[in-house]
Parts: sequence; structure tokens; C-alpha cells
Amino acid sequence: QLDEKYVNSISKLNGLVLSTSSGPVTLDQVASFTTESGPSSIRRENKQRVNKVTASLADGYDAKTVQSLVNQALEEYLVVPDGITVTQNGDMQQFAEYGPTLVMIIILALLLVFAVMAAQFESLVDPFIIFATVPLLMIGVIAIHIWMGQTFSLFSIVGVVALIGVVVNNGIVLVDTINQEVRRHVPVYQACVDSARLRLRPILMTTLTTVLGMIPMAFFPGDGAEMMQPVALTFVGGLISGAFLTLYLSPVLYTVLNTRREKKYEDPNTLANQLALFDKQRAENALTDALSTPSEH
Repeated sequence: QLDEKYVNSISKLNGLVLSTSSGPVTLDQVASFTTESGPSSIRRENKQRVNKVTASLADGYDAKTVQSLVNQALEEYLVVPDGITVTQNGDMQQFAEYGPTLVMIIILALLLVFAVMAAQFESLVDPFIIFATVPLLMIGVIAIHIWMGQTFSLFSIVGVVALIGVVVNNGIVLVDTINQEVRRHVPVYQACVDSARLRLRPILMTTLTTVLGMIPMAFFPGDGAEMMQPVALTFVGGLISGAFLTLYLSPVLYTVLNTRREKKYEDPNTLANQLALFDKQRAENALTDALSTPSEH
């Protein structure tokens, strides 16, 4: 390769001397030169030359709207030569590619959590009461995305998947407390009111600690943390709405669906009453035996 000083102009290129069998000749005798534009660099991926055009969303636009405008512009104005293909990438393509998979993951997570709670509570009604608040947590998720001007991206769905296991914890604590009151034959309505009042502080404490921990990432992400901001926003909005819905909706649903339990309070055929009667009789027999046995001095 020649030094830059020999090839930095067309006149110098023309004056380069070539050695031939007929003697030395200048380069302009066997070649001609023209000035044209060319790529400053050549990028290859998978052994193919590629060129990328990137852009960011303008204020007031979302990825779905811009995607439709880009597709319309490509169809109207772009003539693709033979041998060249145009592909697109970005939030919408990732959403379309991985969105169905994440939806299946969400459904599978719901089924697994429901199965575990059904086995623990030994009931299908109590897990349903807890799960009734899961779809409604999307109210807070959508509201905070709109308020912050953020688009619902692939990372937002990842946040929803992680949020499912967190939100149901408050419902489990509340429903379990109500069940404990009902086992003591407290009226269902009163048990719901007392349990909601008793568990108000623990639910608020667990919610606030998580929300406050997510605030820096949600509202002050800084450089390099933009991808994780939708996850934090999903947690903040979903936990706030989920906590209030748990405190209000779960007791209401429990009252509506479990009023029948009061009818079994005095039913001698129920397992709980039979076990209580057995324990009572065993305690009376033990007391009788203790009184009938003479004491030794």
C-alpha cells in the first residue's frame, strides 16, 4: 500500500509510474479516474453486507403508530433492487416475536400458582378470590405507563410475569386470616371486616417497601437503565392498585362466595364440628379419669 502523500489527489495517481515489458509508463496511460461517493465502512453479519438505519421515537408517538407509518412509507417510496432485502427490528418486532411466548408463560404461571394455592387451602374458591385481583392490577400498570408517557413494551410484560407472584402474597395473607376467623365460627361478614382491618398495616408495609425500592429505577433510571424502567414502572403501578384491590375486593368476594360456611357452624355432620366434639369428649373423659383416681400422699 502506497503512502497517503502519493495517492491523495487524482493528479498524483495519474503520475504514478508502472514498470512494463515495453518500459515505464504512467498510470494515466492505462487507466482513468472518477470521483464518486462510497461507504465509509462496510458492515457484515452472517457473511452478508448490511446497512442499518436507526431512529428514536419523537415525543407524542408510540411504537405501534410509528411502525404503521414506516411500513406505509416503505411500500410507497422504497424500490428494492434485486439481491437486496429489507428487514425491520425494534420494539414492535420483539413484541410480535416474543409476545406469544410470554403470554403462554403468564398463563402457565397463573395455573401453577393456582394449583399450589388450591392444594394449600384445600379449596377452589379461595384461590379464585385471590386471583380475581390479578387481572385488575393492570389498571395500575396501564395508568402509570400513560402517566409517564411510556409504551407498553416487551419488558413491561416481563414485569407483569414477575408481578403475579408478588401481588398474590397480599391476598394469601388476607384470605388465610379470614379463614382463621371463620374456623372460630365468627360470622363471615364480620370476619372479613376484622381481617381487613388486622392485615391493613402488614399489606401496606410490604407494598410500600417494594414500591419505594423501585422508585429510583422507575422515575430516575439514569444512563443505561432505560430497558429496566418499564419493569420498575410495572411493579410500582401494579403493586399500588393490587394492594388496594386486595383490601377491598377480596373481602367482598369472600363474603359473597363463602356465606354458606355460616350454615355449617351448627351442623354436627361437618368434619370440623365432629373433630371439635371428639376433642371435647376426650378432654371430659380425661378430666373424669383424673377425678375418679384417688390421689396418693
